[in-house]
Amino acid sequence: IVRNVARAGGAVVHFTLEMTGGEVMQGHMAALSGVDSDLITRRAVNPAQLEALRRTSQRLNDWDVYLYDKGDLSLAELRAQGLRRAQEWGKMPDLVVVDYLQLMSGNHARGKPRHEVIAEISRGLKQFAVDHGTAVLAAAQVGRSAAEGSSGPQLHHLRESGAIEQDANVVILLDLNQDTKEMVVNVAKNRHGDGGWFATRFDGARRCIGEPSSQSCEVST
Repeated sequence: IVRNVARAGGAVVHFTLEMTGGEVMQGHMAALSGVDSDLITRRAVNPAQLEALRRTSQRLNDWDVYLYDKGDLSLAELRAQGLRRAQEWGKMPDLVVVDYLQLMSGNHARGKPRHEVIAEISRGLKQFAVDHGTAVLAAAQVGRSAAEGSSGPQLHHLRESGAIEQDANVVILLDLNQDTKEMVVNVAKNRHGDGGWFATRFDGARRCIGEPSSQSCEVST
């Protein structure tokens, strides 16, 4: 999603709280160049792959994507970063990504039940989106019970707070088969349209998704 928004000319602020900025960028490099991320990590690329990576790096440098990977992220810091990028770009970000919501820190969270903290964060993200006309994409964990059934994750599996389901305009649940790498994408809630599901394929080596029958994902030309 970040890549699709950026390549269309959109500005993105990506708060990555689990992975480092370098790991995220390596994923973009792998997806866009077609070079396995493991080869990039081991610096075991051939000349053709190196040239593909060089072209991809130039392309990424042209995108308005800001990565924040400092770990401890509050709603106040998220707002501040969004406004700073707006000053830099001359407009508010088109998309703000939080990966993932449960790793954010709430205001005055000490002593509060965790579900109340998550509800406060969820409402804060919703308010930021409304106030600034910015799309906010927040990844969230589901409870372990989601893996126990045969129907995949459901809305009630969203971990620690039903407020996430309540506040979100759209909830998309992902169910990955670790053996076949087929991923079911379930639009479980769509406030302004229809729900439904479709199958796709996850390519871990290139950090991307594509058609189930395809042997490649998005590759820059």
